[in-house]
Amino acid sequence: MSVGASAASHRRTEVYRVTAAGLLEHRWLDTSRPGTTWTDWQRAPFAHAAVAVAAISGWDEQIEVFVVDRLGRVWNRWWWHERGWEPADRFNPLGAPFGQIQPRALSALSAGGGHFNVFVEGPDGQLAMLPHVNGPDGPFWRRCDGPEALGDGWWPAFGALPEGVYRRAPPG
Repeated sequence: MSVGASAASHRRTEVYRVTAAGLLEHRWLDTSRPGTTWTDWQRAPFAHAAVAVAAISGWDEQIEVFVVDRLGRVWNRWWWHERGWEPADRFNPLGAPFGQIQPRALSALSAGGGHFNVFVEGPDGQLAMLPHVNGPDGPFWRRCDGPEALGDGWWPAFGALPEGVYRRAPPG
């Protein structure tokens, strides 16, 4: 089993879990209204057998959820205050960094303002990373297109990385 949790500022707190049967479930608390209570566990619209889940808040009032399935594919979905879940009925594919091999672990970090990274550990201990950056043309997943690229444009987590893969302080 795996558990992931995140809060969208003072708006919502979500807890996800992967059951022993590979089902993805979640419950949430509306933290914007006093006196609300946790929902019951509900199935998330994930059509595959899940292995692990991770959750972050990539922006204020937003939650981003990542899931890896038994075939090594990573998926995501996000919630915005006053917009709800996007997409409403499914998760988006982010690729399989190690091919169709079940990974060992999944994690994510947020540097705020739409800059976040997803990490997957392969069965041999190698880590893959996919960065989400908020550039001048808007937010996007930055894929690796060099010879070091892993499956579906994922980056080796600790290799040489170009500028913009991690959010850095401005010069000066």
